[in-house]
Amino acid sequence: MEEKAAAIVERLLELNPYLEVVVEASGSTARVLVREDCGDACGLEEWKLHLSLEASRLGLRIRSYSERGGWSIVELACG
Repeated sequence: MEEKAAAIVERLLELNPYLEVVVEASGSTARVLVREDCGDACGLEEWKLHLSLEASRLGLRIRSYSERGGWSIVELACG
């Protein structure tokens, strides 16, 4: 799971260098915390689409999505 989560993070940062991304992986789940730090240069959170597509490509599914303290939190699981 850690390798797949790292691949997602790498892809997100390639697409949007304004993102701050933290990964917490454990067993068959991972939490990806994302914060955009771009001021007025932000898009419409396109990173969500890219994260979803990349997760699907790697055989992962999104279990939940939430926001807390300026962070978007995406929980991923295998399968």
